[in-house]
This record gives sequence, structure tokens and C-alpha cells, in this order.
Amino acid sequence: MANLKKAFVPAVWIFYLAIVFEILYMISPFALYYYSAYGSWLNLFRRSSWTAWLTGFFLPHFSLTSSRVLNWLPELSDPLVLVGAAVFFLGFVQIYWAKIRRRGAVTRGLYAVIRHPQYLGLAIVGIGTLIHWPRFLVLVMFVTMLFLYYFLARWEEERCLQKFGESYRAYQERTGMFFPGGLFKRLPPLLPSAGG
Repeated sequence: MANLKKAFVPAVWIFYLAIVFEILYMISPFALYYYSAYGSWLNLFRRSSWTAWLTGFFLPHFSLTSSRVLNWLPELSDPLVLVGAAVFFLGFVQIYWAKIRRRGAVTRGLYAVIRHPQYLGLAIVGIGTLIHWPRFLVLVMFVTMLFLYYFLARWEEERCLQKFGESYRAYQERTGMFFPGGLFKRLPPLLPSAGG
């Protein structure tokens, strides 16, 4: 745990400094240079209907958009952050209530639907943050966060398997990791079956 804390503290500082750096950069004269030097490259996105939305979404302070979807999208940021925070908080309460009461593995409430509701809640908060503050830096941090939480969830599940054994394995089989277990089974397959 001490090693995890040693790695976590510098990561938090790097995250904080990256946000501060971007804010300072965007209000400095260097931002003018950035847009003048790289503006022609950024305009390449506008040539294709497939990529035109990128400039409107990730550089809203730099471009105007006539897309109703992109103009409406910021309205989703606050509800997504609130829903994600609520999911995270409910998962937090369930876990720590079970720890205080010494009840073992939590498999009821949100945990009866998915195995990692707290990480799902943080991912929803991340999507809301990305919509509220659409920057490439935020996108990179969001995707990095998703990968880190996935590997952390796998590590936690290995520990739970060691601690709770077959009862946890049965729980894994009936419950989805980040989404309800049967959600993707009801969707039509995107890829053909092997040999098809």
C-alpha cells in the first residue's frame, strides 16, 4: 500500500500541473502562436464530414459550429457529472458499510447489477468533464484513467477470488464488470461468428 501511495502522489501532482499549464497556456500569447502556426493543420479536419466535428468539439473557443448536436452537448455535462458522482457515492457507501459491519463481499444493491459501480461512476464523471471542458489533454487523461481503472479492477478481482473463492467466481459469472451482465448479450453481434 505504501508503494501505491508513493506512485499515486506524483501522479496527482502531474495531473494538477498539466491542468494548470493548459489554463496558463491558453491565456498566454503562446496560444496565438499555436493557432496561427497550426491553424492550417487544424482546418484539415474541416474538409471531411467525418472529422469536421472534432474542431467544433475539442476547440469550441476556436471555432463556431452550426451543429445542433454540438451546441446541445454541453447541456449534458452537469447531469452526467451528478449521475456519475451519485453512482460513485452509492457504491462507496455500500462498500464501507459492509466493511464496518464485517459482512464480506458486497453483492447487493448496485453490486448486484455490476461488479465495479464506483469505477463506472468515475467514468461517467469523466465523460461529463470531457463534455464540459473539451480539450485533447482531458481526452488523453480520460482514456488513461479508463485503462488504469480497468487494470485496478482486474487486480481487485484477483484478490477477491483469493479471499472469497468459488462464491466470488459465481458472482463474476452472473454480474457484468462495468455494465449489466446481459446488456451486450441482447445486442446483435457486430462481428460475424468464426468460420461464418
